[in-house]
Amino acid sequence: MTMDPENGTITWTSAPPVGTQEMTWPVLRIPSSGAKGLIILSDQMLGTYTHYFGGRSNPCGDHQCKACEDGNQKRWHGYLGVWMPKAAKKGILEITEAAADTLAKMADKRVTLRALSIAAQRQPAKANGKLIIQLTESEWSADGLPPAPDLVRILRRIWGLQPEESVQQMQEAFKRRSNALNGRTK
Repeated sequence: MTMDPENGTITWTSAPPVGTQEMTWPVLRIPSSGAKGLIILSDQMLGTYTHYFGGRSNPCGDHQCKACEDGNQKRWHGYLGVWMPKAAKKGILEITEAAADTLAKMADKRVTLRALSIAAQRQPAKANGKLIIQLTESEWSADGLPPAPDLVRILRRIWGLQPEESVQQMQEAFKRRSNALNGRTK
């Protein structure tokens, strides 16, 4: 039996906690081949500075940030709830700072981004190519779409933050987990 290193206990239940079903929103990054037909579910974009470490994007804790201390450059990323009607899937789209400018300009002209369609491509067509997005009106009405995700709640869960936990506490916990996996005690 595996024990939780934080408190030494395991809690077993017969069903997931109430409300966690809405938390199954994968973070989507535009592939080198691009993407079309993504419908925005969020009213507005939400963004923060992140670092890529530990194999994924993690929030930056500004002062006393382990990734900053290690010289890992921080980058701003924006997040939007999106729906892919053809695949009947939903996700949280991660947008680069440069591509977010297109969304910001559109947000200045509209009350909401909800129900807009996104077509995205990378130039050059590589995994880290510059992300370019185009926004158009979709055939969907805002009322006919699935509900928008609670981005803060979902991203906090993805990043391993408890509701009141700071980014610094999350990074310390991440470091402890990484050290435990690597057989180190500090």
